[in-house]
Amino acid sequence: QYCDARRGALSEMQEEAARFASAVRVFREEQRALRAKMQASVIALQEELRSPEFLRQMDLAVDKMSLLRQKFQRFKEETTGPNQEYFGAATAEIRASGATLETAMRESLARFSEFVDNCNEMVLGVGAQEEFLLDICSQANGACIDDPGAAHVGCCCAVNPVTAGG
Repeated sequence: QYCDARRGALSEMQEEAARFASAVRVFREEQRALRAKMQASVIALQEELRSPEFLRQMDLAVDKMSLLRQKFQRFKEETTGPNQEYFGAATAEIRASGATLETAMRESLARFSEFVDNCNEMVLGVGAQEEFLLDICSQANGACIDDPGAAHVGCCCAVNPVTAGG
């Protein structure tokens, strides 16, 4: 029971590490998407500011700063829309996942060390129905294995909890 209580420590750490790795992949993709969107928006803004139509509007505008502010405000709104929200959500997820991984490592590492240090020995293997001895066959007569005159061959297994699965 001691070993059983500590056996899952490694898989708990592995599961949290996998969740964190997944969050990192999502974060990187959202970062790439946001970067691409911002680059496209910058190019579009530059083209718009150089366009003959905008230059004509600037020539005719009384309040040129107001016209520029409007263009930059629209640029800001376009670049901080849904892509920014997705990136923010990915950032929050990576933070939460990292904190969960840190907690799992702190809590599970000690149990895993105890498991390796104290459960690395051969013990009697027991089956699902608590059986530990397999009666292979009778050798000298037809008597059952529990008969004093029986001559049977049997076997049992030794397992190492550290190398045994689940």
